[in-house]
Amino acid sequence: MPGAITAHVGKLGCCMRLSLMKYSILIPTHNRAAYLKRALQSLADMRKPSDVSLEILVVASACHDDTVKTAKAFESLLPLRVFEVREPGVARARNVGLDAMDGDNIILLDDDVTVPAGFIEAYHDAFTRFADYGFFAGAITARLEGEPAAVIRDVLEIMPSTYSQLWLGDESRLLDKTARELPFGANLGMRRAALGDLRFDETLGRTGGSLNCGEETLLLQNMSGAGLKGLWVPQAHVEHWIHPSRQTMKYVTNYWRQIGMMQVRLGHVTALEAQAAKVAGWRQKLYYWKKRLRKPAAVWIPIFREMMLQDVRRAAFEAGEYARNVPAAAFPVHPVAPKTPVP
Repeated sequence: MPGAITAHVGKLGCCMRLSLMKYSILIPTHNRAAYLKRALQSLADMRKPSDVSLEILVVASACHDDTVKTAKAFESLLPLRVFEVREPGVARARNVGLDAMDGDNIILLDDDVTVPAGFIEAYHDAFTRFADYGFFAGAITARLEGEPAAVIRDVLEIMPSTYSQLWLGDESRLLDKTARELPFGANLGMRRAALGDLRFDETLGRTGGSLNCGEETLLLQNMSGAGLKGLWVPQAHVEHWIHPSRQTMKYVTNYWRQIGMMQVRLGHVTALEAQAAKVAGWRQKLYYWKKRLRKPAAVWIPIFREMMLQDVRRAAFEAGEYARNVPAAAFPVHPVAPKTPVP
């Protein structure tokens, strides 16, 4: 939309050497200036290989706090460009960054992560060594701020994807799309050539306080469907900081229900599965409460999660909203057992 995007270019932005491999680090953000400041500081403290050129793109999505001012304060420390977008939505913000980037490769980060000193070195090594891979999954460790309740610690341990935690072993290896191994946008690398004209679906993804999701899954499924391979890069690690406001069972419940809605929207729920969810509803709730009262969290938390997914599937069946009759496909539930590393 003309006039909807304002760009601010840092002083270091004109000093890039075109002969170097260039990485565009893209950070969408919405009203989280304090978290963004911590993320940018970690990038400023990061080591940079001599054969690497960087640009940092911050896209402020419908922000009303000090986000833009906070970002621009780093213009003397980072090769930074800041964009202001009036329309809310993380998918929209990411697309603005993708359209504006100059890099050969893209690294997506969330505004509530911090990176270690060797972060870009790890990605650069992977991009250089594994030239036939199109996208790359970095490790994510969730850090619960404050004093989390025991049940939230249990959720993180048993269902780590709830807080975008991702660990698939100590060695780099091919991501197995049949085992639901897809990266999170909190730490995701892509080759520009592999991405091509693909963009995030702006009808999906978080908007303001909404926990709507699925834009990352759909994009990566499209890349995988085009024959592109993904690589697990454990050395490209970030810490994902979880605010206390997200450490509640209300948040967890809403998130899991949105995962169910994503499955419906992306056609991962068949008519048969939706109908089965309708039939099994009250029986599943009874089964859950029996386990909740008698069994440890490792037993009842997965049952509770499945019950939330089934609630959405049941509603989809009643409304006739399931997309099409296709087998269940990948969505963000990640195993933890390592597999054979890439040689």
